[in-house]
Amino acid sequence: VLKQCMVQAWAQDPAARPDFSALLQRLRAASRTFATSNFKRQYEAFRQDQPQVLAADVTVGTRLLILEHARRHGISKDDALEYFSRVRGTAMTASAHSHAGAAAVQESLTGYHLLAVRMYASAHSLPETGGRELCSIINEAIREDCAGSAMPLVHALNKRIVTRSSEPVHWPAEHVLW
Repeated sequence: VLKQCMVQAWAQDPAARPDFSALLQRLRAASRTFATSNFKRQYEAFRQDQPQVLAADVTVGTRLLILEHARRHGISKDDALEYFSRVRGTAMTASAHSHAGAAAVQESLTGYHLLAVRMYASAHSLPETGGRELCSIINEAIREDCAGSAMPLVHALNKRIVTRSSEPVHWPAEHVLW
């Protein structure tokens, strides 16, 4: 990355040279690792500050994540909220089909990890971004290191899919993920 930046900065054509903010952004991205990421710091803080996650936390965090994504990509707030409603509605419908009566209500109130998985696995896409699904939106936020609002959703997914227990998350040695 450093070599590419140097070559581009010394390009013959001044119009082909990146501006300082573009160089800074590329250098910051190149120096960012999982160990130094905002994501890791925010996740650890969330785990310490929010030991009991509620379905409402997952819902609000997912809504904020979608709205932030829409803002970064120039998508209207109305389109983003309509997309969020479809994703949430599908997850709630799946809960209602899995259980009846009080059990469905109980799952929707306490089964935050199931709600997270159902929203994450939703096939609904946000057409304005080339058909991106929620899983892709989360991945972009993590890659860009701006996933703060998604912490309840990420925590719930991690608890349900990755660790499948109430054990605390132990990061891999050297912070290498595969």
